[in-house]
Amino acid sequence: TVLQAVITKPMLWITLAIYIAVRIGARWGMPSFVSTLGSIDTTVIGGFLTFFLVFHVHDSVGRFNTLFNASKDGRGRILSIAALAHTYLTRNRALRLIRYLNAAHVASYVGLSDVYTFDAFFQPLNEAKCLLTEEEVMRMKCINMDEGASAFQELVVWSYNGVAEASNTGLISDLVAWDMRFQIIRMRESFQEMHDIISQPIPFFMDHFIVLISFIYLPLVAVSQGLNAGTGENVYWMKDVVQGVVIFLQSLVLIGLKALSDMLSNPYGDDLQDLSVLTYIKSTWESTNRMLNAAAPD
Repeated sequence: TVLQAVITKPMLWITLAIYIAVRIGARWGMPSFVSTLGSIDTTVIGGFLTFFLVFHVHDSVGRFNTLFNASKDGRGRILSIAALAHTYLTRNRALRLIRYLNAAHVASYVGLSDVYTFDAFFQPLNEAKCLLTEEEVMRMKCINMDEGASAFQELVVWSYNGVAEASNTGLISDLVAWDMRFQIIRMRESFQEMHDIISQPIPFFMDHFIVLISFIYLPLVAVSQGLNAGTGENVYWMKDVVQGVVIFLQSLVLIGLKALSDMLSNPYGDDLQDLSVLTYIKSTWESTNRMLNAAAPD
């Protein structure tokens, strides 16, 4: 759950530590009038922080949905091409085209995070699914798949050339060739969109401004609420506990919103809330092979 991400944030424990330190000081002999210093109005700062946090989360959710749609759209284009390949191409040409498209699908995720690398991600999947030959893999190594999107772009070109060869030799009509090329180009655009978005993170100044306000607001609230809980003779354990719970919940909400936006801004990795990339790849590979082996009963 999100609590696993929140409890690792130092700011949560710093805020609670400040509150506990104030309450310990209150029990060690702070005069009663000190509690009046806790009437600092922090609502303005809290309002600004909440506004920017909600705005930040909204942008992160939109970013997450855009990346999800790009991943699913690219997958859908591959399935459309598989249906056309089974219908109009010879089996050898169709198999080669689908190999390249599935390889491009896997390669499109390489470089999006430290989890998806050529050695740890592409190579095992390539060996398991028999996507590229040894010579073709060597070409991918020369391109350096871990850097940028050039590797999957080249696989798109290979697929495009396969359609062009079939069209030039008269195996498919110009209309079918145009449809295949259109689907391949749209697939490329979807995969390129993933790289474009990931390469441009959420603006630093927005993120830094939220963190800065949080480091000002939460300690200030901890001090204010700690003094409001009473000093001198007005010290009660029940009030200490209630105010402590309120501080914890307030910190949980604000820090949780920030952690939530951070997790959603990049859904490619090994976190539980990230996109199911391996499921997309496996289901696409299985579906395209089933489509190539489709046989309608007489």
